[in-house]
Amino acid sequence: MAIEVEKVVSSETDAEVLTQLTRHIQTKLIGNERAIQLFLVALITGGNVLLEDNPGSGKTALSRAFSESLALKFKRVQCTPDLLPSDLTGLDIYQPDTKTFKFIEGPLFTQILLTDELNRATPRTQSALLEAMAEKQVTVDGTTRALSEFFFVIATQNPLETAGTFALPEAQLDRFLFQFSLSQLTTDQKDEMLQQTLRGQPDAALSALFKQEQLLDMRQQAAQVTIHKELRHYLIALCSGVTKLPGVVTAISNRGLLDFAHASQSLAYLKGRSYVTPEDIQSLAIPLLAHRLFYRNPMTSTQQKETAIQSLLEQVTVPTENWKEG
Repeated sequence: MAIEVEKVVSSETDAEVLTQLTRHIQTKLIGNERAIQLFLVALITGGNVLLEDNPGSGKTALSRAFSESLALKFKRVQCTPDLLPSDLTGLDIYQPDTKTFKFIEGPLFTQILLTDELNRATPRTQSALLEAMAEKQVTVDGTTRALSEFFFVIATQNPLETAGTFALPEAQLDRFLFQFSLSQLTTDQKDEMLQQTLRGQPDAALSALFKQEQLLDMRQQAAQVTIHKELRHYLIALCSGVTKLPGVVTAISNRGLLDFAHASQSLAYLKGRSYVTPEDIQSLAIPLLAHRLFYRNPMTSTQQKETAIQSLLEQVTVPTENWKEG
């Protein structure tokens, strides 16, 4: 059952949106509270997500359940070294009867696209995603076609297996709003998952919780969330401060800074506030900044990068103001 528009856009119930979505998805999948929050923040912000996790952790099931709950079209692509750019974008096919070319859409023409094991695709195929992720459009044979305004990439990569893979370049990593792993289930959550499976619970699609018009309303309201001047300077200090971390060779890009600000607005909105707090910024710092750290040593692990961002949060002074003003 879809929630009424008036309920979703009411300032008194903004904080309920995330809670309702999480409970709805958890009727099918146990746990994943943090991942659902970051998914929704990314969707409202207009960003993309990179999941770095082991096979069988539930990445595909969670992505599909998320799209079902939001009434968004979902497609999945399994990346392999022989995958071509046209396998993603589509291509012009000659029609003998009309002696013309007809464009056949590829899987990019959807709303939520899961690209499984993206780092198994060649750099040429990975680059086919760059325009789509950054500008929500695809250019084939000189013709540019718009993608859905809700176009949202969820890419995955295996953190352990490196044979036959191609590391994502810095330009592509910078186009992901977040990179994170799914949280490990507790013993009780794993037991509940086993019980659901052993009972033979049907794997039916989830009903749509929100309409697309409501998602547009969420985006509009999130964009109106206030970021105090002192917090804007705090964002800048964090993004600039990464150059002081040992081994890091460049600061966070301007795109990264803008993403940080917009994601903080979205999170504050989902928490039912019209203003950003330092806690909003701090809770997003690791998934938003860690994958944007570029080291002299290219073998620096994700865990080392996350630890570096945590140390940065401890080094940069947190401002104290009345965040409702300014």
